Amino acid sequence: MTILKIELEWCRDSKGYDLVDIPKRGKWIIGKGGPPERYNPFEMSDVPLLAFANAHSEEKLRNFALRYGYLTTRGYSAQGEVQPPVTSVRRFHWDSEGAITGIDQNASVQHLEGESVDEFVAVAKLFKRVLALTSGRLSRSLSGEVENLLLNYGSPNDVSFNFNIDPMRRLHPVILPGSLISGLLVQLAQLAGGSSFKTCQLARCGTLFAAGGRSGLRADAKFCSPAHRVEHNSRTRSKTARKPSA
Repeated sequence: MTILKIELEWCRDSKGYDLVDIPKRGKWIIGKGGPPERYNPFEMSDVPLLAFANAHSEEKLRNFALRYGYLTTRGYSAQGEVQPPVTSVRRFHWDSEGAITGIDQNASVQHLEGESVDEFVAVAKLFKRVLALTSGRLSRSLSGEVENLLLNYGSPNDVSFNFNIDPMRRLHPVILPGSLISGLLVQLAQLAGGSSFKTCQLARCGTLFAAGGRSGLRADAKFCSPAHRVEHNSRTRSKTARKPSA
């Protein structure tokens, strides 16, 4: 399959993001309200798709947000700017159901900005399961989960198609998603089922990584880094040495 270029003008909060515990809503990732840093996440040296697929805990999802920003436009205004967040939840008054019942006079935001950690950790885990497939064919159960994923985040109105002429005067088709999660879904559809994605065999790791090609790792690599290969082999030797001889 031809991999089409993805162009997205996105932004991240220059002051970073906090994990905030909202009553009855769980943990949320909320920007600190710094000036937006604009960039194209699909032109970075690393692969945002892999970074998201490995964001399977609240801290890893926060680290993803620090590098890439929010996944959807819900945390941003219509202009794409980072809204002033609920910086200090102390300025807000919550009831036991997590609803905002009051707000201090000097606070500038009257609604919750940010994204649910539980929601997107679950989505990240699903991305990882799809990318770990050795073929492009989904199981019946996984197919149903992916269909729900597309219903929630894969609106065709959020992705458009265009053409660009590069500096060498060559014509290229490009995909224009309306949000980071839409762009990641495009990458997922283009790259899922390839043999280039592996799961690190070190028991304590389990990171999904790219092998072969320009990844710097052999196509048959079993570990995400040489250090993890050495650690795995060392642990295996230690277990063998502890076994009583017959």
